[in-house]
Amino acid sequence: MNNRQHPDYGKAFASSFEVLFSLCDDRCADVRILAEEYLNRIVRGCMGNANILRVHVELYRELKRGCSARRVRSALTKFAALVHLIMPQKRRVFALYLIPCLLAIIKRPEELIQDCLAHVSARLLEYLCRFFSSDEIKVLIKSALPNLQLQSAVARRSIAVFLVELCRHARKKRAVSAYLFTIILDNITGAVSEQNVQHLLGCLYTLRLLFPLISEELNSNNACLCAAGRSAMSPRSEEEVQLTEEMLFKAYEIALFSLSCNNSSLVTAGLEALVQLLQYVPKRLSHMLTSSGGVKRSTFFDRSPVEKQYSPPEDLSADDPPKDSLTENIPDIVSSLYDDLKGTEDPAAVGIFFESQRCESNSALSQELPHSSLDITEFTKDHQYESSCGLDYPAALLYSKSLHLPLSGQLQTGLFAGSDSVLEFGCRMVCTKFLLSLDSNDVIPDKDVRVSHKILAINVVQLMLPLLPSLFCLPLSVKEGCKLLVSDIMQLKSHSDPHVRGCLAILLGMHLKYTLERSSQFEIAEVRHAECFDILNSVLQDSSSIAIRSALIGLRMSLRGLLKVRLDSTLDLLLHVIMLSRSSYSLVKVALVEMFEQLDFIQLNASPAVIAVNFILNVCLGT
Repeated sequence: MNNRQHPDYGKAFASSFEVLFSLCDDRCADVRILAEEYLNRIVRGCMGNANILRVHVELYRELKRGCSARRVRSALTKFAALVHLIMPQKRRVFALYLIPCLLAIIKRPEELIQDCLAHVSARLLEYLCRFFSSDEIKVLIKSALPNLQLQSAVARRSIAVFLVELCRHARKKRAVSAYLFTIILDNITGAVSEQNVQHLLGCLYTLRLLFPLISEELNSNNACLCAAGRSAMSPRSEEEVQLTEEMLFKAYEIALFSLSCNNSSLVTAGLEALVQLLQYVPKRLSHMLTSSGGVKRSTFFDRSPVEKQYSPPEDLSADDPPKDSLTENIPDIVSSLYDDLKGTEDPAAVGIFFESQRCESNSALSQELPHSSLDITEFTKDHQYESSCGLDYPAALLYSKSLHLPLSGQLQTGLFAGSDSVLEFGCRMVCTKFLLSLDSNDVIPDKDVRVSHKILAINVVQLMLPLLPSLFCLPLSVKEGCKLLVSDIMQLKSHSDPHVRGCLAILLGMHLKYTLERSSQFEIAEVRHAECFDILNSVLQDSSSIAIRSALIGLRMSLRGLLKVRLDSTLDLLLHVIMLSRSSYSLVKVALVEMFEQLDFIQLNASPAVIAVNFILNVCLGT
């Protein structure tokens, strides 16, 4: 390999790569490790000279072969690591030839390849995505969308990351982001109507990753986000359409709607999407969420007042027929189900009204792809009858079972499109479903609601408070005489899980921050400052370092306001908090430093409690 002037050097170079890649799939782990090591040696030897182009070509050829999963993973990882060394004038050529390889990789069902695609997509697309045309990005997005409804969670997460990275690094980032955002919203509507749990999970995860990008674009100096889903890139229309507030608001509605399902994975995905949306809520959306009576009609919550409860899917017994016999009778089962639905007196009790049409089928998408050899329908047809819970029976049997829809238009939490703001409706819904019970006026026990759901629900309420601080005093029922308020979640201060206590401390810190800043709008008795302060103090003395760190974060948020209202007691609290510098948990020390960063020592030095302030300064300098 050292004699680069030899006429057969190129052939030997290519043969070496092919042999070493074949050994990367050997049965023996030692052989695979050694083959990877020699490949890395060759790559390192070629870096910095003209032979790096040969390396790029050989890696592309290996991707084009589409051999075993290990070989594809090795080639894709190395190509992504070296993509920045491709000369700018050659990147368009590599991008053009890499599109069929990416389409083939997207179609591969192995989780090993899908996971690798998620890890390398950011670096790979950072250098090549800007050389893709709009039509080529459209082909990649359409070929990737069917993967969002696969049974494998790894494949769904990986393709969601790939789609968002396509938007982030595209030349027309706003247009591509709006296109994908609108397509995902349409797909969610179709997935709900089809009772497709996997598709909902994939779409919700994609929305969760897409929210920060959309918010960044909307909050930028250029206020208009054009070329949305039905733009020039959309198959439905050739006209440019702006991304409206209604589209962003629909994402909030979708996240709330997913909380009404009895599928735990869907509830978790909805809560996480809601947290992400509220964390990066665009300014154009905040007014729509907080305005009273601003919504005339809901896409998902416009149902009949009659509630219809559905029992969860029953476990299959050993005498149940096998999967093959069930799938043969799918058309009869589906037709009988719909016949039953047509015969019900109140079809709205089992269905939901939708404004948008169902998304195009996979076959329609695949017909528009230029590469006829990549049939997406073949990739997804084996998965369309898989259940959400891993049970071996068709998804058609899960109609009205996998998605539990207990919501009606006359719940105690009010109407989604009623006189109250949709933020108040969402806050009531989250609190009554995960945190507080209207029946017992007490905390919902852990046996009824998962602790992880409680933590996410507290985070949702915490992120709602900056948008509407009066939510803390909101009654949890629209009925008159309801004594249970959102502020009663302070009963969670004695919860056994330290994460719950810590999240509660952050929520109280957020509440104190915004109510103290707007003290003229609230009464002291109404916002229960003293009780919030006492809970913060108790969590700071908790036995769990996790809870203490969260309490320090909450104290940091409200510190400046507390020093103005409760100077003496706050300084006493700081005297205790400074002792946490001896904690063995490093993140507690970091949170402590960040908290003291908020102190205005010049202002404190002129206060009557200057002695206590000097003591704090001496302790800080001493530690």
